[in-house]
Amino acid sequence: MINKVSETIMHRVRWLLAIGWLTLIASMFYDPITPMFTDPVNLASVFHIRLDQCVKIRETCMPQETFQWVD
Repeated sequence: MINKVSETIMHRVRWLLAIGWLTLIASMFYDPITPMFTDPVNLASVFHIRLDQCVKIRETCMPQETFQWVD
């Protein structure tokens, strides 16, 4: 079945896979999207960090830094 696929289509598939892998590798070094998810001001995100919430690490409440927003 795989031998009935034309070389042109397989060439395009190889290029898509290569571009996908290079994008994945580049995203490990540069990530502009994640800070928007964890922003305390972004209440629509389920990953936002609440400033009034305790962050527990091994049953100990860790103090949170106070954020100073620069506009």
